[in-house]
Amino acid sequence: MAQLGLAPQARHDLDQIWDYIFGETGNEAAADRTIDMIVERFSLLAEWPLIGRKRDELRRGLRSYPAGNFVIFYRMENADLVVLRVLHARRDIPVFFRD
Repeated sequence: MAQLGLAPQARHDLDQIWDYIFGETGNEAAADRTIDMIVERFSLLAEWPLIGRKRDELRRGLRSYPAGNFVIFYRMENADLVVLRVLHARRDIPVFFRD
């Protein structure tokens, strides 16, 4: 099983997701459930890192995996899995990976 790491931007994305859901619904439990669902996918990816779709068109070595309405973007660094971003699937994804 790969060691899991979160890039600072991925941590920020999770905070923003929680804040948005709570702000829109006022439902702390719903915001918590969404974050829990996403984080559960991190464990799955750490165990099976190659199940994600290759996303070399965005950045070489990048992979993605869905989590509800969100997409987890990650890459392998040696034996570690590093989550780079967690974005809503309806966002303009390529914008987030321009150099």
